[in-house]
This record gives sequence, C-alpha cells and structure tokens, in this order.
Amino acid sequence: GDYLAQPAFSGGIWRILALQLGAMRRLDEALRAHLLEHDRAGHPAQRARLMENALDLETTRLWTLAAAEAVEAGQDTEAALARVGLAREVTTRAAEGVLARTRRGIGLPGSVMEGTPGGAPVERLARDLDSFLRQPGPDAALDRATDILVARGARVLG
Repeated sequence: GDYLAQPAFSGGIWRILALQLGAMRRLDEALRAHLLEHDRAGHPAQRARLMENALDLETTRLWTLAAAEAVEAGQDTEAALARVGLAREVTTRAAEGVLARTRRGIGLPGSVMEGTPGGAPVERLARDLDSFLRQPGPDAALDRATDILVARGARVLG
C-alpha cells in the first residue's frame, strides 16, 4: 500500500508540474527567439506577450517550488495536498496562457516546417505540453484543495 500513501502519491504531482514548467519555458524561449530573429520583439503586442509569459513562468515556478517543499517536508499531509492541488491549477492556467500567446505571437511559422518529421518543433512541444496538462482528475484535485481551504482557511498555505 506504500505506492498509494499520501502525500507522496498525489503530492508527487509537483514533479509533473516541474516538467510542464520546463516546456512552458522552452515555448517562451522559442517565441522570444522568433521575435528577435524577425525584428518583431519591439512591437507592443509582442512585448506584452513576453511580459505575460514571464509573469506566468515565475508564478508557476513559485507555486511548484512551494508544492515540492510542502510534500517533501512530510509534516502536514492536508496542507501539502492543498498546495499541490492549487499549484496544479495555477500551472494549467499559466500553461494555457503561454501556449496561446506563443501560438499567436509566432503564427503559422510555429506550425509548419517542411521536411521535419512530426511537424515544427514549436508545434510538437505545444502538443506535448497540451497533452500533459490533461492529467486525470483536475476538478477532483482542485475540489480537494478547496475542501482543505474551507476547513482550515488560507493559513494552511503558510
């Protein structure tokens, strides 16, 4: 029964969040590189995309780090699971934003690359991230985190 023991089982999701953050960073780097290469990084809409990505990346990093620390400390299982559930929601929202901004900022060149098996690298990465965001039970994880917040208040997060 150790495999399903909490908080390690559900709490281990912080590792998946770290992988998702890495994919988000690579998409942001691809957007920035594309804009610089095509002399479009100074356009106000593109600058706004880069700024919003930076905010989402840092927010995700902080939530993922806090979730990892809560789980690995092994002290308060309920608090750790609440933090992981909320970090998962933060990561999903941020990743969806980074995906949309990257696709919009790069446009069609991000989806088409002749001679590349499986499509353009940006589109492959976007598809992979989009798939990993579909981890099972997102509503259940958020509902569990909310139950803990309702019972114990926001102080459960520190």
